[in-house]
Amino acid sequence: AWEGAVPAAFLIADHILPKTWLHLSDKLLHSPEAMARTLSAARQARKHLRIIARTDAAASAGFDAALDRAKLYVEAGADIIFPEALTTTEDMKRFNVDHNKQYKLIKKCEDAGIKVKTMFIIGNPEYTKDTIIQSIEYSKYLPSLYSQFSVFTPYPGTPAYDEFKDIITEKKLENFNQYN
Repeated sequence: AWEGAVPAAFLIADHILPKTWLHLSDKLLHSPEAMARTLSAARQARKHLRIIARTDAAASAGFDAALDRAKLYVEAGADIIFPEALTTTEDMKRFNVDHNKQYKLIKKCEDAGIKVKTMFIIGNPEYTKDTIIQSIEYSKYLPSLYSQFSVFTPYPGTPAYDEFKDIITEKKLENFNQYN
């Protein structure tokens, strides 16, 4: 079944080589203008693919810089923004999308035979039982076939780890993964 599959989107990230996908605060970034030019060229060249623009600016340049980049990237042609390394519930809410629009987009994909997997991170120390239940209920509301829940994991060397290190009991680096 996968042999006939074609990609529906591709991701362009604003961090510079080496490409590491870890949540680190010392990543070097392309300038917003250079990234916008790349996204604009991708938009002009594409035939059907969606463009996902990933920004790692939150960890290295701050939330406002990430938000400014996201707005510029959408203007340049990005269909979807992937804001990497947001660390607070408030920051995540500021990047939030219209739930009705999200529902309609997922429904349209599923109706066209494109299977959508929604992903949620739960367990941030700021979360309560109620906010976790809200995330679960929202995942059930969405018309996606799959939902993945990952446990919030503050990796050593990240701002989230620094913020919560006093309450982290695990000390073995090899045990830092989304399953422990």
